Amino acid sequence: MRRIFAVIAVAAIVLGGAFARPSLFEQAPPAGGSSAGGNSKVVNFWADVIRPVHVGDSSVYNLLGNVVFFHNGAIITCDSAIRYNDRRMECFGNVIINQDQTYVYGDRADYDGETNMARVYAPIIKMIDGDAIMYTYNFSFNTLDNIGTFSGGATVRQGENQLESMKGYYYADSRDFVCVDEVEVKNPDYMLMSASVSYNL
Repeated sequence: MRRIFAVIAVAAIVLGGAFARPSLFEQAPPAGGSSAGGNSKVVNFWADVIRPVHVGDSSVYNLLGNVVFFHNGAIITCDSAIRYNDRRMECFGNVIINQDQTYVYGDRADYDGETNMARVYAPIIKMIDGDAIMYTYNFSFNTLDNIGTFSGGATVRQGENQLESMKGYYYADSRDFVCVDEVEVKNPDYMLMSASVSYNL
């Protein structure tokens, strides 16, 4: 109960303009729990407007405007969200997941702080890491292990190299793509076809 009142109080201060809202990608002290403990299951958050919505016998929170979630060093931004509890939320509109130099773009995402898993949804999902861009249809990202999983087909472009596969994994810490199933690597000088390929950015 104290946490709920603290969140509402913080939202009221923000709306009142008592202090400037920090940059979306600056990990300032957020509302909704302590930022201490790198492996905390609680997902901290920030929004311009926070309001309760009653669903049956329980309540969820509707977050509107410049919504930001902070967890495991990752930052998730979106236009609006439903916060079901301190570990689970659903994000809508202009979703961006940022972990270090990895950025994932989608229209909607589900995030579970218990499993550290974000599932991203869009007709075409885009992931950027430095000078490499991946487009895929299905993508999930573990913010604790920094491992992405893609399926349904994907294309990775870096410079003159283009990598295509049906599914695979992206290890953000080592910047490795492990692609399996109908893999093709294309370059102006060669083309490689294989059942699996490991590609380091």
